Amino acid sequence: METVRKINDELAIAGQITLEQLPQVAQEGFKSVINLRLPDEQGFLNSEQKKLSF
Repeated sequence: METVRKINDELAIAGQITLEQLPQVAQEGFKSVINLRLPDEQGFLNSEQKKLSF
């Protein structure tokens, strides 16, 4: 994750996070990730919730 901007103590924004980066995100204390990509955009992960196991 190159750029993470902290908005407040409970919210931060970042660019596209890869599936491989999600464990790092969890280790850093984040509890939720909101993916705003549309299903037809490059980088969209189908069934991404099923792929998360950390």
